[in-house]
Amino acid sequence: PEHNALWRRAVNAYLEALEKAGEKHKARQFILNLEQPLRAHNQTWAHAGFIWMSLGDSRKAIEWLSDWRNREGVEPWMLWNLALAFRKEDRDRESLEICRQAVTLQPDHMTQSHILFIAFDELLAGDLANATSRLEKINEPTLRDWDSQLLQLVRALERFQSARQQGVADHESTVSELFGQMRETESDVLISLGRRAIQFVTEDRDNAFFTLWVKARWLWVWLLKPDAKN
Repeated sequence: PEHNALWRRAVNAYLEALEKAGEKHKARQFILNLEQPLRAHNQTWAHAGFIWMSLGDSRKAIEWLSDWRNREGVEPWMLWNLALAFRKEDRDRESLEICRQAVTLQPDHMTQSHILFIAFDELLAGDLANATSRLEKINEPTLRDWDSQLLQLVRALERFQSARQQGVADHESTVSELFGQMRETESDVLISLGRRAIQFVTEDRDNAFFTLWVKARWLWVWLLKPDAKN
C-alpha cells in the first residue's frame, strides 16, 4: 500500500536524526530494510539519496538514484545529490548530464546549484559566452554557503577566460586566487573542482617553471589541508 505524506515526513525526519547522531549503520539498515516503500515515492527516494551522500557513500547514492530517468515528476533538488555524487567520483560528464536535465525542470531552490556546475564545465571547455549568460541568472544573496564558494571558483575562471580571449591572462594571479579559495573550503568536491581549474590554467600557460611552481603550491596546500567532506 502507498504510504501517506505523514509517513513520508516521519521517515525523512528519522533518517536525518540517525545521520546527525552518527548512527551510520542504523541509517543504512533502515534504508535497506524499507527499500521498496522508500523507492515508491519521489520524496522519500530522493531523501534517501541525500542520506547516502551525508553518510559519505557517494557510490551507494549513485546506485540508489540511478533510476532517475524512469521517474515522473522529478524535481531539480531530487537530482542534486546524484550530480554531487558523480562529481565526488570524478564522473563529471555524467554529473553534467544530470545538471543539464535539472535546469529544464520547474525551478526550485537547487536549480542555481545545477547552473553553477554547468557554467564551470562550460568555462573549462572555453564556452565563455554561454557560461556568462548562465551566471546572469544567479541571484547571489539567495545562495547557500557551499554554492557561494562554488560561485567564487566559477567567477575566477570566468575572469581568466575573459582575459585570455583578450590576450592579457594572468596565469599566476589566477592560480594564486584558486589556491586561496581552496584553503577556505572543507568540501572535497570543491577541492576537486579547484584542482581541475588549476590544471586547466597551468596547461594553458605551458611553461615548465610555472608547472613546478604550481606543484610546489599543491604540496603546501595538501600538507596544510584538514580532512575534507562533501
